[in-house]
Amino acid sequence: MTLWDLTATAAVRAMRSGELSPVELVRALLDRIDATEPRVQAWETLDAEGALAAARSLEAARRDRAPQDLLFGLPIGIKDVFHVRGLPTTANFDPYRETVATEDAGVVQHLREAGAIILGKTVTVQFAWRRDPVKTRNPWDLERTPGGSSSGSGAAVAARQVPAAIANQAGGSALRPGAYCGVVALKPTFGRLSRYGGVPVTWTLDQPAMIVRTVADAALLLQATARHDRRDPFSFAQSAEDFVAAARERADPPRLGVVRALLDRADPPVRQAAEAAIEKLAAAGAEVTEVRLPVSMDLLLAIHYIVISSEGAAVHAEQVVRLAEHYGPTVRAYIEAGHLLPAALYMHAMRLRRRYRAQLIELVERFDALVGPTVANLPPDPSTTGDASFQSIWTLFGFPNISLPTALSPEGLPHALQLIGCHFGERALLRNAAWSERVFGALPAPL
Repeated sequence: MTLWDLTATAAVRAMRSGELSPVELVRALLDRIDATEPRVQAWETLDAEGALAAARSLEAARRDRAPQDLLFGLPIGIKDVFHVRGLPTTANFDPYRETVATEDAGVVQHLREAGAIILGKTVTVQFAWRRDPVKTRNPWDLERTPGGSSSGSGAAVAARQVPAAIANQAGGSALRPGAYCGVVALKPTFGRLSRYGGVPVTWTLDQPAMIVRTVADAALLLQATARHDRRDPFSFAQSAEDFVAAARERADPPRLGVVRALLDRADPPVRQAAEAAIEKLAAAGAEVTEVRLPVSMDLLLAIHYIVISSEGAAVHAEQVVRLAEHYGPTVRAYIEAGHLLPAALYMHAMRLRRRYRAQLIELVERFDALVGPTVANLPPDPSTTGDASFQSIWTLFGFPNISLPTALSPEGLPHALQLIGCHFGERALLRNAAWSERVFGALPAPL
């Protein structure tokens, strides 16, 4: 196996044991980026010098003591809506390109404290909002989108340019590119990761996430970043949990609730692949029960639309007046539409959100996890970043969910299932996802 093909877990294990140098790994990834980036275009800012300097510093520290850091030497890409000290945070918005961040976002700070190396900033859809296309291409088919808004994070991990990347999600911005790019994407419970130090989409939907290649990798990054941050008013106080151990546990086959609405709304090839994947889980011992949402999916999507449009319009209210010409057409249209929504409608949507949250919690808690296709379709062409509806209904209520690749379509494009767990139930979710991952096996590298 080449160095750039190492998973995050395998790379950290090799570096902590001394079998691999952080400098060697960074150089191997930079070579991989040189070879593939002209086709994939996943990076907004690549900090090669900074990453090599950090790797050399870690290597020098090894001479004095054995490394204890959880992520010792692990190179990571950061979606370009999170601040990274010394690098610009552009959010794919031209007026921001010359502004350099003076401090790290909370999740970046926590990664560094765990020994990670920041390789650079990955491409995002403008302000991580809506469907204006970006330059990044899907490594499985360069004529298709990698999904949005964490386009660069998904494509970079799939193309083996970096073993892990940070994303965020206010609708479906992490799980969708994870599914389209054939990798693992985890969005933890709302409040589990720090939201401090990023360019916001909204105030009550934004949730940091991670894109990796295995469930064990997701557990490793979650272990390093799940902590309270007093600078984030939505951050929850948390007791220490061993997520890494949870992903290693040999769990009993899970009780899975199959969400009928997701299957019914999926395109036929996706529905057939999802049903085949669920049958495979059942054949391996999972207890599978079909369930229906207690609320119309259309109503849930309408609530999500009102919340994200109203809050997003408020976020940009002053800036869009001054800099309207720099906004993408779709983002600008949604901001303008958001300004037309009455405050009473937003308050009504928030009231319904609280009411239906209890009903969705009751449904999720009946099972070890809910399951369904992550996305409604195979990756479309690059004029769009895809349909976020299958992810948005869970983001609306802050449930943790994880997307797993299951198989390749006849065209050689990845299919995926998502597992949805209980609030702050990531240990169980990771354990059940790891069990499912063993049933499905791994996909090959796309490039």
